[in-house]
Amino acid sequence: MNNDKLISEVEELLSVCFNTSRIEIIDDSKNHLGHSGNTGGAHLNLEIVSVDFEGLSRIKRHKLIYKCLDGFIPGKIHALKVIALSPSEF
Repeated sequence: MNNDKLISEVEELLSVCFNTSRIEIIDDSKNHLGHSGNTGGAHLNLEIVSVDFEGLSRIKRHKLIYKCLDGFIPGKIHALKVIALSPSEF
């Protein structure tokens, strides 16, 4: 299972949606093969640092990220673990 293209697409989209100083995406799909409910989408771990998250709650940050990735979840991405920080928190 190779999700390199998907990861590149997600990185590019997040870079367009947010003023980022860091984006790191790790593909964790291999650790979830055959897990119940998985329809084949990727399992990704995202760490993103953006000034756009300054003063926002964790829930608001996650909502913005999910809105940006609309169309990827739940099809191409089955699960997304998010760490979203402002530069002052990094």
